[in-house]
Amino acid sequence: MTISMQLWDDGGTLDKVTKVANTLGWEEGDEIVVKIAGSRTACIHQTEGANPRWSPPYGTVTHNNDAQIVIENVSRRDLSKSKPMDEVELLSKFHLGSDGQLYKTRELEALPEPSPMVDAGGHPWLAVVNWLREALSKREAND
Repeated sequence: MTISMQLWDDGGTLDKVTKVANTLGWEEGDEIVVKIAGSRTACIHQTEGANPRWSPPYGTVTHNNDAQIVIENVSRRDLSKSKPMDEVELLSKFHLGSDGQLYKTRELEALPEPSPMVDAGGHPWLAVVNWLREALSKREAND
């Protein structure tokens, strides 16, 4: 049986699609879009002499062997749950860069108060520092 027979014959694929559309409550006049899923488009301009098997020319569309046909009723799509942010909320979460792009505003964490310095009393380096201070003060006194 050929594909055209499977589509157009009584009880074929198109009759089954029509039954499903009626079951879903689709009506004549609804905006229907048919898409092919499982395809890829080459979106990179390739260099001259590139192997077309691995680097297809820009804009080439290829369909996978297991591609699907998607039938979408755009008229019945519910967009009520997709509402844009109001201006105040938008500007509280994002800031406008000098290039006109919105960037996410980050909350900076509070830095802890600096703790007082611990007494270095018995460190060996403290003796060296004290010796240097004494030597420098004696030198200044002699000059």
